Amino acid sequence: MRKFSILTFLSLTSVAIQSQNYEIDRIKEQIKSEIIKAEQDTDLLTTKAINLFFAKRVANYLSGSQELSLFTNYASISTENDRLSIGQNINLPKDSGRIRHSISIAFEANIKEKWASLYETKDWSKEMGINLKYTYIGGGSINYKTKDQTRQQYQKTTRDSLTKQTTILTDQFSYMIDKRKIIDASINSKLTKEWDDFTKEITALQDTATIRKLKEKKLSKLSKTYKDEFAKQEEEAVEDQEDFRTYNRSRVWWWSFGAFVPVSDKKYTVADSFSINSHAKYLYPLEVFTKINQLQEIKNSRLFFNIGYKGFLSNSIKSEVTKGYDVNTYKALSTSNDTSIVSTLETNKVYVGSFESYFTSIVKAQLIWFNKKWDYIGVDIFCEKYFGKYDPINAGIGLPINLKGKGDDTKVNFELVFKATDLSNTIQPTKTFDEKFTIGFSVALPFGSIIY
Repeated sequence: MRKFSILTFLSLTSVAIQSQNYEIDRIKEQIKSEIIKAEQDTDLLTTKAINLFFAKRVANYLSGSQELSLFTNYASISTENDRLSIGQNINLPKDSGRIRHSISIAFEANIKEKWASLYETKDWSKEMGINLKYTYIGGGSINYKTKDQTRQQYQKTTRDSLTKQTTILTDQFSYMIDKRKIIDASINSKLTKEWDDFTKEITALQDTATIRKLKEKKLSKLSKTYKDEFAKQEEEAVEDQEDFRTYNRSRVWWWSFGAFVPVSDKKYTVADSFSINSHAKYLYPLEVFTKINQLQEIKNSRLFFNIGYKGFLSNSIKSEVTKGYDVNTYKALSTSNDTSIVSTLETNKVYVGSFESYFTSIVKAQLIWFNKKWDYIGVDIFCEKYFGKYDPINAGIGLPINLKGKGDDTKVNFELVFKATDLSNTIQPTKTFDEKFTIGFSVALPFGSIIY
């Protein structure tokens, strides 16, 4: 009888504990179902973790609004086009739980203009506009080993590429199964403790409706927090390769297209010669662009390759064919009678010479290399060819620098760029190489959370 009473007490205690925690069991079951699915499909990572895996790698190189960032927000500034960009990324409805489509909306303004003043004296700031971009993210893949074969996990629904091999001594898949068990146990423990602490805090409340709303809000927060935390720890386990190489190689590709739509035109003051009065010319700096990219990890190297096209409205001033003079120099050289008018101009330059407007296009190929062991600095090699009336060939080399903060969501990308322009001597044949050599930089900051 005593034995029966003890067993009954233990049984009732177990039921009571289960009834207290049944509300968070659903979160645990959802995480567990992702683990089971990954093991059944022989996947190295769960869906959220593989999205995070590629998002962090893509963010390793970000130099402007035309690059891909899978963080919710980003900001960039570049001396190449003198623009500041502040943008947001939106993940469109997911297919099979992974990121396939992304839309980026960015505000851009010229940093040489008074971009902080958007509207002043009945006039909009010049070269200010909206950058709209759509990106299709192709299926990324991770190559790893199971007990009897080398396998690739694809970041899509089909997993049909298997290469049979002889028995492999190092089983990367089984290693990650064990890692997930440890992470799952740790997550469950933290989740249970936080829920228990919360339920103790609301024990004094009497109104059932208030208690229900507070629990719903807390459960929603816990669900997101611990699912994200599980994916983060799982990805970090794959990332940590000091003691064990958890995968062999990875790759992902993406394609994007978009446009920069100005909200105002750009005004120039132009004189055909110093003896002729100046007059106003305008340019609407519309741009369209497209780019295809691939990121590949092989052994200790991380390679970015892209080729892109951009078409835009330009003129002889932006191409540096029509020469600009500051107001004082123009007043000293001009024999026309409009020097008093020039003093009241918005800009401090007058352009003298033949003025032309035209559509220009450019094709650019780029290769960026990082060493995975010290990926805070890399090498960027690029070449670009213009087409149309302005058709130089430019090339250069850059040093991208990736500085990480306290966490993965805090980092800054810098790039110092050494560029040689007009290598074909088609635009300014009288200039020396030194005169056509420039040094610039770009700064990009992805921030916020990673979109899943």
